[in-house]
Amino acid sequence: MKLNLLIYRLALSILLGTAASSVAAKDFIPRLGVDVEQHSNITLEPSGSEVEDTMITPYFGFQYDDKGEDLEAKVDFLLRHETYAENSFKEQDLFNINGVLDWGVMPGVLNWVVEDYAYSQRIDTTEDNTPDNVENFNVLATGPDFLFSHEIYDGVLKLRLADVYYSKSNNDNMRVIGSAAVYRPLNVYSRIGAEFSISNVKFDEVFLTDYTIASAHANYERETPYGVLNLHAGASWADHENGATDSAPLFEAKLASEEGLGQNYSISLSTKYSDPALDAYDPFFTSLLEISDQQTINQNEISGTGVYKQDRLELSYGIQGERLGFSLAGFSTKSNQLLSTVEDTKDIGGGANLSYLLTERAVIWVDGYYSRSEYVDIIDERDKPAAPEPLGARVDRYAEITGVGVGASYTLRDSLSFTLGARNLESQSDDPNRQYKDDILYFNVQYRGTPKN
Repeated sequence: MKLNLLIYRLALSILLGTAASSVAAKDFIPRLGVDVEQHSNITLEPSGSEVEDTMITPYFGFQYDDKGEDLEAKVDFLLRHETYAENSFKEQDLFNINGVLDWGVMPGVLNWVVEDYAYSQRIDTTEDNTPDNVENFNVLATGPDFLFSHEIYDGVLKLRLADVYYSKSNNDNMRVIGSAAVYRPLNVYSRIGAEFSISNVKFDEVFLTDYTIASAHANYERETPYGVLNLHAGASWADHENGATDSAPLFEAKLASEEGLGQNYSISLSTKYSDPALDAYDPFFTSLLEISDQQTINQNEISGTGVYKQDRLELSYGIQGERLGFSLAGFSTKSNQLLSTVEDTKDIGGGANLSYLLTERAVIWVDGYYSRSEYVDIIDERDKPAAPEPLGARVDRYAEITGVGVGASYTLRDSLSFTLGARNLESQSDDPNRQYKDDILYFNVQYRGTPKN
């Protein structure tokens, strides 16, 4: 069943990429390669129980972009096959898809859209990112986009029927997503709008609680000397099948520098209700109206299932000179599951990267990363006999992970590159099972084709 679904997703990506083949010119960029990682402690065991192994991951993918008169297709596909020399974990296939097929039924007015977004995610956000705790998460959606205009107002109506798939956990669900928005320009550099979305979720398994999640908010966008400012304010609410209801204010603010400058930066603050599918799918994006860009997915943030309230602060800064580059980023997140306090988490973290261009084809870098997670742990047999608490007890835990690394890459040709590096990971925690070290040596060789049109 799972293999058939994988073949189906691959076939769908190829279909999205070839459906527009009869119109206009196309760009097709294949890529293939292999990652090799030697781990001193691949299972992230406590000191004294380390397990060495080598992870070998061949991969294949492509980017496809075809824009015709009435039909547009964009696909970014990657399939990875993870294997382990000493069989520490089972081999597995993981696939990433970012694909959109946009058909202009009535060009400029009514489009029919097929979208497929697939990513790897952690099954349990309170556990470490080992292969056993990783699965594929996929949102396949289809439906119409309708644009209407009146004087200086533009409006968008969207409807989607979506299939949400989990490769290991039994959280598959179907959903209907509806959204409506209206926008009005104030002048050449600012505009206001109002947006509403609703998503009704029905799980395949009867023991999971169906729900409806919705939001309504006003927004304001303005180009400033410091970048583009986006503000959203309103409310979110959720209504569960078991009768539980929740509501909370919604607020998002982001200031980001314009692209093309010698330096770039962004700062964002948000509080809202969401769920994994809504994190992967933007209910207000449409190619009919250049109001919002399709959101960039942070794969580590799409985890689990169900409605959660998330408060998040993000900062980033980067500067790139002729040879020297530097970037810095940080975040703070608090997530609360609406129907469970066990999965409540607090996370802070950040990282920095310094790179230097030796030649036109060679670059070296050094980077560092830190994160701290606070979560609730339920004592089970795995925690015994080290844990003094009784079985079933709720314990507040923390885990701090630091990582430092160095690396270098060389482009032999425009289409062939090599990367070599080393990284050290260390975790400190009041959970004995999450105190570990892992030294990693990694190597990559990749072929990336040049655009053909």
